[in-house]
Amino acid sequence: MRNFNVMLEISWDDQAWDLESDYLVSAGGTFQFRAPGDFIASGGGSLDQADIVLANVADRYLPYLANQYFYQKHVRLYVSTTVNGVATDMLKIFTGAINSARLNTPTGSAGSMLTLSCTSEEGPFLQRKYDLLQSRFKQFADSNITEADWIDVLLEGTPLTRPNPKDEGLINIPWLWADDESILEECWAVAAACGGIFYSDLDGWATYKNASSLAKDVTVPVETFARTGTAGTYTPYSSATLDLNQDELYSDVVVEVSTRHIDEEDLLWEPEEYERLVVPAGGGKLTVIATYDDPVYQINNFEYEITTEMGTPFDIGAPTMVHYAQKSEITFTNSHAYYPALIRYFRVTGVPVTGRTAFEFKASSILPYWTDVIPSSGGQLRRQRRTRSVRGNNYVQTQMQGQFLADLILAESEAPRPIISLNGVPGKQTRFIGDVVEVVDTRLGVNFKGRILSLSWTLGTTYEHSLTIQSFGTVYANAPYFVLNSTDQIGPSSKKMYY
Repeated sequence: MRNFNVMLEISWDDQAWDLESDYLVSAGGTFQFRAPGDFIASGGGSLDQADIVLANVADRYLPYLANQYFYQKHVRLYVSTTVNGVATDMLKIFTGAINSARLNTPTGSAGSMLTLSCTSEEGPFLQRKYDLLQSRFKQFADSNITEADWIDVLLEGTPLTRPNPKDEGLINIPWLWADDESILEECWAVAAACGGIFYSDLDGWATYKNASSLAKDVTVPVETFARTGTAGTYTPYSSATLDLNQDELYSDVVVEVSTRHIDEEDLLWEPEEYERLVVPAGGGKLTVIATYDDPVYQINNFEYEITTEMGTPFDIGAPTMVHYAQKSEITFTNSHAYYPALIRYFRVTGVPVTGRTAFEFKASSILPYWTDVIPSSGGQLRRQRRTRSVRGNNYVQTQMQGQFLADLILAESEAPRPIISLNGVPGKQTRFIGDVVEVVDTRLGVNFKGRILSLSWTLGTTYEHSLTIQSFGTVYANAPYFVLNSTDQIGPSSKKMYY
């Protein structure tokens, strides 16, 4: 007997929502993001997943499988649980899009089953590429654009744009552009470069949490877990595993900063010697894609000659041009009835924005954990120091940003952070990754507050969660930054202001 009710909706026609609850056999999935320090260092993220199993009664789903008609159709799954005999509201536990489908033929003991493998709503945008227009690249360079502003730009024209305010950006990034880059990967990278996290919430909206929000309310858990739960006080679980490792443990953090500047006018592009640029006659077109080694602040001139194959000057009119930050697409059209047009001596000149790795900033722990010595061994350190390096993120561009990231990652990495996995947790629709929770387990000797980094859920005969929770560092307490509305003191001998 299930202690919950479900509602499954699929938008097969991309407009209306069809109710598929009667055919739902089971479902399960995982929400996750990296620990704050690990996310920043890697500059990547992860897509949330779900598998939904449907009974293919009377071949109901065969028409949708024809011609891959199911691909990227949107899915919403709701659950209502019963608490003390009272049913809760139907609340969403997954929003996403179908990525693949698998159909099993019927057997002697079971009918035909369709398994839909889904990603969260941002999944379809992993392979969608983005190019920033050159005019906007220049505009952004002349403005105070933050990481949150850039995420808004990347999500323009997508259904992921959140209608409600999200976290504000904390860092002004001088140079922002994308050259045929994945929308989703760029959002992950710029969030990581500023100490934040980018992911999709239960409603399918893109969510950005800045570095400040990740450090807020760390002392106020929204839920407490204990092996033996008390109704209204502790949430129970069936089993737990404590993981103690040094994977995310570091005494020193080095962050690479890549600066950029407006250079002098230079040759931006010319075709290779072996390239023949010929525009066919009779309305033929030729699109030349001039790709630049660096993003371009300003294009000054296009130089070329157009002749017949015999070298006679030939006029086919001006080309149409679209300029992106790191390339131009130039389309020539030849309306002459029989003369092909040869484009010669093609050169593009302008002002590039060049850069290189200019700085490295280091933060080093002074905790006794790393600095204690063993007296009997003649002053030998108790353990060897470990260094984490953060390199290759083009969005880390200023000295202040580099030092802040080094301090932030060190605060999360300089002390051991136990990880506990809980299984058999009663499902709760409002529980989600990022929640600050408390775990009390006397058998494991655990009593700490941490964040939910991973939440796996299953719907079958029961609705259950499996959680991965990591204790966190008190980022601003350990790092040398002043905090508003606190007793922190500003000055050379105390803390400094970040923003």
